[in-house]
Amino acid sequence: MVVQERRALLHGGLREVVTDHPVNKVRPGILASPHDAFLRTPNQAQNDHRKRVNRIRDIVRYLEQVHVSRCSVCSVHKFGVPLFRDEVSRHGDVQPKLQECRLQTMSRGREGKMVDKLSVKNACQMLGKLGVNSRSVYEEDFERPFLARSAKFCALESQKQLAEKSAIDYIDVAEQRINEETQRAKLYLDPGTEHLIQQVVYQELVASHVNAIVAQEDSGVVAYLKNQKVGDLTRIFRLRERPQRSNGVCE
Repeated sequence: MVVQERRALLHGGLREVVTDHPVNKVRPGILASPHDAFLRTPNQAQNDHRKRVNRIRDIVRYLEQVHVSRCSVCSVHKFGVPLFRDEVSRHGDVQPKLQECRLQTMSRGREGKMVDKLSVKNACQMLGKLGVNSRSVYEEDFERPFLARSAKFCALESQKQLAEKSAIDYIDVAEQRINEETQRAKLYLDPGTEHLIQQVVYQELVASHVNAIVAQEDSGVVAYLKNQKVGDLTRIFRLRERPQRSNGVCE
């Protein structure tokens, strides 16, 4: 009985130690990190946390084998790994700032500005790991808000470009945007996001404006038919009917 009580005390102490680090050191450290390091700091912190939990697990392996099985309590690894998700990445003080940092970084890349692609990729992979065999954390903390912001950006871009460009020049813009978003997704987002961002861009730039593109007085379908511009007509209808090629990029 005494041995069992000591095991319980030791295991309880381990939980406190494992919990204290992300709550009182990692979280404040991330919040205090400079803006240009805010995206990469959580990923490094999460890797360090997993290593720390694994080291503690290895040190108390015998206690884990005996106490966990006999007393039906969570192992250090089982309760330690999700701590980073709950107490750091998705904590109320951290989650909104991290999410906005990711979205702003994607917006800068979309505008042609320099971004730390590796940090973006690592940040997305970190969210995948925090989901523990599920995309739920990645979807909720990044993918859904990213797609929503992308839709808003493309809707505004379509209005501006339609007012300024001919039909075929607008098609150039739409094709280029689909290609850029596809390549960006391939480089550093979860594979499941690629098809979704293609759909968003196509919907906002092409599907929502098909009639306006076709009906342009000087450069729409009627004008191209009159002037026998077969190549331009082909491009318009190809983009309309097949927004995504088999390789995911408009040719």
